[in-house]
Amino acid sequence: MDFIGIGTIIVIIIIAYFGVKFIVSPILKAIFGVIVFVFLLYVITKLGFDLNKVLAPFGLSFNIEQLGLNRIFGPIDNILEKIKSIWVH
Repeated sequence: MDFIGIGTIIVIIIIAYFGVKFIVSPILKAIFGVIVFVFLLYVITKLGFDLNKVLAPFGLSFNIEQLGLNRIFGPIDNILEKIKSIWVH
C-alpha cells in the first residue's frame, strides 16, 4: 500500500467516527430516552397513579391500551402486581 491508500483509509475512519459520534449516537439516545419514558409512565400507571387526572386540564389523555404495549409489558405487569401486593400488605 502506498501513502495515498493509507491516508484514504484514515480519512474514512475519521469520517465514520464523527458520523457515529454526532449523528447516530444522539438518535440512539433519543430513542432510548423515549423508550425509558414510556416504560416509566407504564410503571407509574400500573402502581395506581392516574395520569389522566393530571393531563385532563390540558385536554390530554394517556391510555396504555391504545398504544398497544400490553403484549410487550405483559410479563412486567405480572412482576409489578407481585410488588404491589407485597407493598400494600
